[in-house]
Amino acid sequence: MKAQNKNSDRRRFLIATAILATGVPIVQEVSAVKKFTPASPIGDNEGDLCTPKSLFSNMEDWVNRSGNDKYYYGIEAVRIKQSTKNPEDPIQDNVVSYLEAYEFAYNPKEKIFQGDLEQVFSDRNIGSQRFDKNKKDIMNLKFTRDGKIRFTLKTWGNYSAVFEPQCKRGTLFGYDPDGLFWVINFTQKLSAG
Repeated sequence: MKAQNKNSDRRRFLIATAILATGVPIVQEVSAVKKFTPASPIGDNEGDLCTPKSLFSNMEDWVNRSGNDKYYYGIEAVRIKQSTKNPEDPIQDNVVSYLEAYEFAYNPKEKIFQGDLEQVFSDRNIGSQRFDKNKKDIMNLKFTRDGKIRFTLKTWGNYSAVFEPQCKRGTLFGYDPDGLFWVINFTQKLSAG
């Protein structure tokens, strides 16, 4: 029960961050995106600050003890573009994207976690519905042993950048080189072998 509450708190944090950035309640819109069920939380037990490197190490250790079962991670994130176009209403032109992948796999040869994430946007609508899943982009995301995030916008000519996030309670957050704010959450998964 405690693990389920921590993951619910993380999901609420992702959604609250998006709401604060856009001023638009997105709970219904995000619920339209394909969901997966969190298995258990990751990171530290007491909620103290962690480092991206220690988080990577904990994730790697968990995956490597899988035995005959397959241990892996899911990932979900929000990416927020804060606009300065309209000083009268700074929230008006903000854009939030919601990203997720059911499987964010560990590559033991390269010592990285990686996956292709589907990315939906608050400014891509179908009628009044935001986050139109038919207008999604694909982004490849890599979490490296040195605690950095590398993302490649596959739908936009494979533009790529790297940033080093901060970490708290197993959740990564921070600004990328383009000035967009990220919140990234991982969930443990198990597939019986």
